[in-house]
Amino acid sequence: MRHVIVIFIILGILSFASLWFVEIKAFNRTGSAKFNFLTYLPYEINRFKRDQKSSYVFPVIQVAGSIFFAFPLYLFAILVYQSGGSAIPCFIFAGVLSLALIVYNIVSFIKLSAFKLHMVFATIFVSLTLCLDALYLFFLTSSKYYFLNGVISQNMQISLFIILIIFMIFEFFLMLNPTYKNWARMVKVDAETFNRPKKCYLAILERGTMLNLMLSYVPILIMLYF
Repeated sequence: MRHVIVIFIILGILSFASLWFVEIKAFNRTGSAKFNFLTYLPYEINRFKRDQKSSYVFPVIQVAGSIFFAFPLYLFAILVYQSGGSAIPCFIFAGVLSLALIVYNIVSFIKLSAFKLHMVFATIFVSLTLCLDALYLFFLTSSKYYFLNGVISQNMQISLFIILIIFMIFEFFLMLNPTYKNWARMVKVDAETFNRPKKCYLAILERGTMLNLMLSYVPILIMLYF
C-alpha cells in the first residue's frame, strides 16, 4: 500500500501541473503580459467558460487532481489502522487536507470583483493549511502516539519537528508579509483589469499556501519509508 500512496500523490501533482501548464500556455497566447506565478491569481488562468462545453474538462481535471491528492492520506490512515497505530489523527489529517483542497478549488473560481468573498475563502484556505501543519506538529512528533513502526524514534521526532517548523514559518511569512499594508495601492478591485506590481502579495499568499499544502506529504513519506 505504501507504493500505492506514492502513486496517488504523483498522480495528484501531475494533474495540477498539467492543468496549470495548459492554462498558462493559453494565457500567454492572449497577447497580454506573460504569466507569472507571483503576479496572477489562480482564477486568472482558469480556462473554464460556461458557453464552451470543451472547457468543462478543466474543472474535471482539477477535481480529479484534488481527489488523487487527498486520497493517499486516507490510505495512510487505513494502513496505520491495520498496523495497530494511531489512526484517528490520520483521518483528521485527511479531512483537513480534503477541506483545504475544496476551498482552493472554490478560490480558483472567485474573481476579485467579488473581493470580500474571495478573501473569505482565501483566508479559510490559509487557515486550514496552517491547521494541518499544526496538527502534524502536535501528533507526529509526540511520543504518546505511534503510527507505523511502533513508538516513534527520537531522531524521527527531531527530523519531523524541524521540517514542520519550517513549513509553519514559511506559512507565517506568507501571512505576515509587511507589504500587505500597500494592498490598496497595488491592486484596483473595482474592475477586472488590475494595476499591480510584478509581485502581488495575494497571488504569493495563495500560490505559496498551495505549495505548502503539497509539501505537507513530506512528513508522511518520511514516516512511510524511514
